[in-house]
Amino acid sequence: MTGIATPRLQLAAELSTSIGETETAVIAILDAVDHIVGLTTGGGDDPMARQIRSECMRIREACTFQDIVGQRLAKVAGALNGATDIPEGPPDSGDCRLEGPALQGEGLSQDDIDQMLEHASA
Repeated sequence: MTGIATPRLQLAAELSTSIGETETAVIAILDAVDHIVGLTTGGGDDPMARQIRSECMRIREACTFQDIVGQRLAKVAGALNGATDIPEGPPDSGDCRLEGPALQGEGLSQDDIDQMLEHASA
């Protein structure tokens, strides 16, 4: 094993651990949100109960970050482990990016996807 391989493997292990810990934390958050929503279901149309359920939905939506972050970190961990080749192009050539979720401002927007789905169903 070379001197570079050991730190790379350590970094990959750290990333993999971070992925698991993030997933565990998000599951705990979502479980708590589900419990809170359960406590408010008897509230019917009570404005406070509706507001609490609405805020819980916002928390659920915010927790979707974990999936994208996990995918990105898994790609990097795979590259560090040698499971994924790291392209060798210069950083500004676009050749040194790992495949995965698009970075912010790149790829398709939600509006683009919605339009594609509308045209496909027409």
